[in-house]
Amino acid sequence: TGTPKVFTYGIDLLKKGEGVDKLVGVKFTLTNENDKGVNVEKKDSNNFYTPGGSSNTVTTDNDGKIYIRGLKPGTYKLKETKTNAGYVLLKNPVVIVITQTNATTGVATAKVGNKDVTMIEDNGSLTAKVPLTVVNSKGFNLPVTGGRGIALFTIAGIAIVAAAGSLLFMRKRSK
Repeated sequence: TGTPKVFTYGIDLLKKGEGVDKLVGVKFTLTNENDKGVNVEKKDSNNFYTPGGSSNTVTTDNDGKIYIRGLKPGTYKLKETKTNAGYVLLKNPVVIVITQTNATTGVATAKVGNKDVTMIEDNGSLTAKVPLTVVNSKGFNLPVTGGRGIALFTIAGIAIVAAAGSLLFMRKRSK
């Protein structure tokens, strides 16, 4: 018999935002179930291959897409580290579990979060890719608190209180 075939899988991610069908330049880190970085090699604007490369950061292209290839069965986490202005970063990483169900044919199943997803075909392999759409909700950036503005108000407040105090003191003495 020959050496056993090793099957690898992929993740097709489409990044959307509330009200828009793609977000460009959104960054994710890819880690395994133990939060250890899974380094990828960037082949072109949106294709990343494992193993390889020196970084586990993947970025959406001009179509808001990321393709990750060469993943062995297992648990992966995509944690959003940078999104577009006006959108809120995802609080929790997206957890993807790829389970090989047939070692001969390479058939696999996948879950995103705790939901089963239907894997899609890639080059004749029917269960090769996990389709994934991630939507960011719009947020509002809170105004910066603290900083220089508050110091100026504090100093002005102290000066006003001191001036009022000294005026009161002067008036009392003059009577």
